[in-house]
Amino acid sequence: MIFSLVQDFADALAAMPREHPRQRILKLLDEAIRRDVHFIDRHPTTFFQCMWNTCWWYDCAEAAGHYDLSERTSAVVLPWEKPTDQRVSPLLARWRVVKEEAIPGFTWLRSLRPPALSLASAQRAVLRGHQDSVRAVACTRDGRRIVSGSGDKSIRVWDASSGRELLCLNGHKKLVTSVAISEDGTRIVSGSEDDTLRIWDGFSGQELLCLRGHEHIVNSVAISNDGRRVVSGSSDYSARVWDGVAGGRQLSFMRSGECSIICVAWNKDGRHIACGAIDSIARIWDTKNERELARLVGHKGVVTSVAWNSDGLRLASGSADKTVRVWDTKTGKELACLRGHEGQVIAVAWSPNGQQIASGSTDQSVHVWDGTTGCKLGEFRGYENGVTSVCWCGDEKIVSGSADNTVRIWHVGADRGLPSLVDHEFVTPTLAKLGHGLEWSRNGSCLASWSYDRTVRVWDHTTAMQFHCFRKHLKDVRGVSWSRGGGRLASWSDENVLYVWDMKSGRKLLKLSTGSAGVASVAWNRDSRYLAIGLQNGHVLVWDLASGKALVKMRAHKGQVWSIAWSSDDKRLATAGDEIGAIWDASTGEKLQALRGHTSYVTEVAWSPDDRHVFTNGWDDIRVWEPASGNCEKVIKDWRQNLILLARGDPPPQFQMQQHEIGSIVQAQNRNPVAWLVDRLDKIEVHLSGHAWAGRTESDHLFIVVLEGQSDARA
Repeated sequence: MIFSLVQDFADALAAMPREHPRQRILKLLDEAIRRDVHFIDRHPTTFFQCMWNTCWWYDCAEAAGHYDLSERTSAVVLPWEKPTDQRVSPLLARWRVVKEEAIPGFTWLRSLRPPALSLASAQRAVLRGHQDSVRAVACTRDGRRIVSGSGDKSIRVWDASSGRELLCLNGHKKLVTSVAISEDGTRIVSGSEDDTLRIWDGFSGQELLCLRGHEHIVNSVAISNDGRRVVSGSSDYSARVWDGVAGGRQLSFMRSGECSIICVAWNKDGRHIACGAIDSIARIWDTKNERELARLVGHKGVVTSVAWNSDGLRLASGSADKTVRVWDTKTGKELACLRGHEGQVIAVAWSPNGQQIASGSTDQSVHVWDGTTGCKLGEFRGYENGVTSVCWCGDEKIVSGSADNTVRIWHVGADRGLPSLVDHEFVTPTLAKLGHGLEWSRNGSCLASWSYDRTVRVWDHTTAMQFHCFRKHLKDVRGVSWSRGGGRLASWSDENVLYVWDMKSGRKLLKLSTGSAGVASVAWNRDSRYLAIGLQNGHVLVWDLASGKALVKMRAHKGQVWSIAWSSDDKRLATAGDEIGAIWDASTGEKLQALRGHTSYVTEVAWSPDDRHVFTNGWDDIRVWEPASGNCEKVIKDWRQNLILLARGDPPPQFQMQQHEIGSIVQAQNRNPVAWLVDRLDKIEVHLSGHAWAGRTESDHLFIVVLEGQSDARA
């Protein structure tokens, strides 16, 4: 049904004069549907939710507070500044009123922030269906069909106009590494980690041939322009040419020494192939006599992708060295080196007219370059993971595949869109950058976030707008801790420094150095005069914030102190580390009790409000202790429960957010879903109301959503 609606919109837009006063709004609605069409197809009840969270946020008055307006120019009229009859948000507001009257209490998830990628951007559609990384994309010459191959072992064929999935081809035993489609769309070729190539009927999906001969992973495949021959590159160090029509026999064999071939491409007349290898060299071969014609030397990393321009006189190559290079195919001379990506370049493609190059990278972006001058013409972002593949769909559209399991369609030359959304700056994660996180204040009025960009940001819960951004940290931030009243915030980082911030003024109150040991956990006492700091070397410091001095220092655990908590009277501290919990005199550092019994790491500790019990959470179970004697009074096997709620005696939340391929809100008692979220989130933190959740995407975009429609769902 939803795909029929997409076609109806396309037909209406085609028939509507460009000067029609409602044409702009119809285009926005069309773009919004295409963005989430596959999600809506799976969960039809989310249609209004998807449209609201995309369209309403595009030009509602509230959107202004979420964008960096310092980027605007005086000549630009932003969407929320347009007349009411030219905005889409009033339409959504009326729709909401009608829907709430027609279906009282209907359940949906309302986003408190605009999406990472606004409407009227270059993105035209998002195709969802793969259950793993999209490794390769290809497009027919007429641009009507798109083919994608994935780590889920499938090849899918899509209608480029409606986004509908036309075919799902299964047969490979391992992940699909590469796909290609003939110009007329009659043949599809796929390569796989199962060491085979397969040829499929492009319209019926029938497997026509399975080509065996490679002795290792087939990394790349390509079809000649006449559709009769196929070339493949493999980790067995060879490139092979096959008859793609009559029986699939091997026609040519080319070997590149002792290095895996990562990518292959045909030139226009089908006489030559280019291939890239792990030795950082691109090569050009004559397929008839199996002779190497040229070596293109210049890259400093694996050559991941190669592409010929339309006249065959130039070759583009992408590399793990983060560059795109353009070569003269006759002389082998390097004509240009295109720099701008912050991660490995995984894919390159020439536009059909030979004027532009598209490149995709692990930095989660697609760049468009002038193929002659090397100037960057545009940049597309919006992915939740690295870009693995790109191809052109005519001279104005680019199709890309990503490790976020999606295929996206982009319009080249589209408007830049809105100013930047106020958010953490995206930094390509590395193994050295271990994480980001979120934490609600104890009264639920604020949310603190920290990230790879070394900032700590504070957001208002009601409006979800940022009102503080703290930039003092010089290394990666590792955590934050709110004071009990929410008036102060502590943050710490890899430079072994802890800062204390005042929420009212936004000023830094204190900078504490912990010497050679990093901070692992922090707890505030009742009146926010003292900080208990657990260190990675097992020590605990009790710090007087007024004097800026450590009053108590004690060795609490052999390894890092995972968690620390004050008793309500501020006389005792409970700590968690190694396989034990412990209770201490906060003024002297004397150990009062060791809480032994866990068989694995103890990572969390909390006091009951009356101080009569201490709760510890380990990787094995939750335990309840009598602090005076150190006796374990109860063992709770479900270690996934919220320890703070358990210690306070609060009932468990009515709803929980689950993360699989998508997010869902389920009833805690029976696990029945009540709402779905199109984006998969990380570092999820539930608001104390139990009806709002904050999380971050892979691209570091902050999401805050509220469950609407339940009788007590207002956060």
